[in-house]
Amino acid sequence: MTQKTVELFFDFSSPNAYFAAMMLPAVAERAGARIEYRPFFLGGLFKLLGGPMTPGMSTPEKAAASMKDLERWSRKHGVPFRFPSRFPLNTLGALRVALLCDELALAPRAWVEAVFRAYWVDDRDISDESVLAELLTALGKSAPEVLALAGAPEVKDALRAATEAARSRGVFGAPVCIVGDELFFGKDRLDFVLDALSA
Repeated sequence: MTQKTVELFFDFSSPNAYFAAMMLPAVAERAGARIEYRPFFLGGLFKLLGGPMTPGMSTPEKAAASMKDLERWSRKHGVPFRFPSRFPLNTLGALRVALLCDELALAPRAWVEAVFRAYWVDDRDISDESVLAELLTALGKSAPEVLALAGAPEVKDALRAATEAARSRGVFGAPVCIVGDELFFGKDRLDFVLDALSA
């Protein structure tokens, strides 16, 4: 029997993607499924779609309500969370490393969770290569080698292609989970993801 797969489309700039990334492994384990991590550049997607760059923060009222919901989600699900002092940040470097995980023999989940925690728990500047270097070193990788590879033109092109591919799959924000042909948007759709994986 073929193992089921859930694809997680994410950008480190999204707090909702942070929660989804931290909670999805338990869902996948429960269903006996595996996760395919699909990094893409959210700002680039919004440009392709012609939408606002930070739709969740489009008005002060919506921003305040969104913040309260994030705090409630953290408390309810026991997932540590602190809104960072710098928002939004440039996530391109971290995303490019995420694209290279297979090539680097770096567990995608380990990198994704390390970067998300650095930003959404520890308030670290993940646009700073020295921060990414520390995270890579902690995961047993040669930071200078990885960061040089991530800065190569072909990797930059690959991230643009991944963003365009996300759009072609119907992705319009982050996080998005796809199971087969079914698309689920948001951190609060993981019950539906589990249903789809268990069907």
